[in-house]
Amino acid sequence: MSGESLGIELQPRDWELLRGLFESRVMTLAHIAALYFDGKKPMATKRLQRLKAAGLLRERPKMLPTYPSILFLTKKAFRLLQDHGDFTAYPRISINDLDKRAQVSDRTIQHELQVMDIKAAFVKAVKQDAKYELMEFSTWPTLYQFDSFDRGGKRIRVQPDGFVRIREHEQDGGIQESAFFLEVDRSHEVREILANKAHCYMDYRRSGGYAVRNGNPNSHRQPWSPVQLPHNSIYHDALSTGRAEVMDLLCGWSCRNPRCLKSNLSSICELI
Repeated sequence: MSGESLGIELQPRDWELLRGLFESRVMTLAHIAALYFDGKKPMATKRLQRLKAAGLLRERPKMLPTYPSILFLTKKAFRLLQDHGDFTAYPRISINDLDKRAQVSDRTIQHELQVMDIKAAFVKAVKQDAKYELMEFSTWPTLYQFDSFDRGGKRIRVQPDGFVRIREHEQDGGIQESAFFLEVDRSHEVREILANKAHCYMDYRRSGGYAVRNGNPNSHRQPWSPVQLPHNSIYHDALSTGRAEVMDLLCGWSCRNPRCLKSNLSSICELI
């Protein structure tokens, strides 16, 4: 399918946007502006209008008139990406699967949007400090799923909401990378479930499973420190709902400076 037949010449940023929307399922204008237009909403709005006119994007019906528009890929965009060879890194997916991914509950959509809130916040935060570089932020759970054991010894499959890799350029010229798994809880999970999830991530690290996944021997465990990052609403609610103990558990084993991690989480949340 050529640009001429679409009525629009696709730019590299357009391809990035379409690939990102395929992976995330849904985005709002605010997400797209933050991720692909340096936060410039008027510029993003103008380009989105052209992409919608070309039949590449559509909007979900709004739950309320005051809610932001929620955008998703059309079948035409899917076929375009497929012909472009953009799906090699993902599990096999058909055009019918695309329809199923779009037809989900409002609760699922809200969860997906909050995952994107965090991704947009990370992108914004990293751009504000030249020493940091966001190497990866994937929101396709099956790409990073793993088997682990819960607190009762039961083997379960864990599908993180996301996976994040951040590179830090140090003053002496050295490079340090930090990797995180992402779990977003919209206050629907009880503390027992949250604690059990935390245990699964801990088991994955302690068993050496994460090290092996990254091409290291089973004994090479310390540098790999996956951590759950609750969404900002959960982080602030923790102070009054008792979820602080879950945060303490997560922060206590995930890094050398738990207070620093909590501070960084708070700073990131303020950007959302």
